[in-house]
Amino acid sequence: MKICSNFFAVTALVFLIGCNGDDDRFEKIAKLRGLGLVTSPVVAPPSTDSAVSKVQMTFYAAMPLGGTVTAEPYSDLQGSLRKIELPLTIDGVEYEDHASLRLAKIKATATVPAANFIYFDPDNGFATVRYAVSLKSNEGSQIMVGNLVVYPEGSAQLSARNNLPKLSITTPTKDSTIGNSKQEIKAELTEVNDETFRVGWFVSGGKIDTRNAVKTNWEPSGSGKFTVIVTARGTKTSAFGIDVVDVTAN
Repeated sequence: MKICSNFFAVTALVFLIGCNGDDDRFEKIAKLRGLGLVTSPVVAPPSTDSAVSKVQMTFYAAMPLGGTVTAEPYSDLQGSLRKIELPLTIDGVEYEDHASLRLAKIKATATVPAANFIYFDPDNGFATVRYAVSLKSNEGSQIMVGNLVVYPEGSAQLSARNNLPKLSITTPTKDSTIGNSKQEIKAELTEVNDETFRVGWFVSGGKIDTRNAVKTNWEPSGSGKFTVIVTARGTKTSAFGIDVVDVTAN
């Protein structure tokens, strides 16, 4: 399995690296944190005169329990050549509470521009359309940006690369009781779309040795309930996967 050595939870304007103890570590979610984006379909065709190409988007973010989030489209191009922004409509927010964290799912709909508005790179055969959303809450703010991959109408890649990775945390198991000393955490990842995936771990407390590896070590910050999150993002299509488990450390 190929895993990229450098990991970004999401292509974001804000990237913090913790180095001054548990409270500052990047893997610890102590405020609003964008995690990644699931699109359906994963890769899309351009709109045509006879058919409008729509993409359903779910932005994932995590925050401490009790937090709420608002979202709005954000302009990120700043004069970028050969790229245009993907028009977004925010449809709503759903919340999923875990033992020590709240997961927010921000739903949006995007309309892919027509082919004559998009630059298709002759070397790779696809185009990228920029998206950006601004998230705000009482637990901080986050701007999430990235690219949607667009293939020409009728391209075989529209079906060949329209797959999401299978990702699951195998250690620790859901709702298990674990020790409060350093221990192994592990995920299983099935790669798809003929691409490498970047992996990242997040926790509600404690320290992770190597947060961009499918198997690493985590030391909880004492006893109590914790939430553990793993994400994976494709390097070509940005296909995204996420899994969450809650555990009790004694």
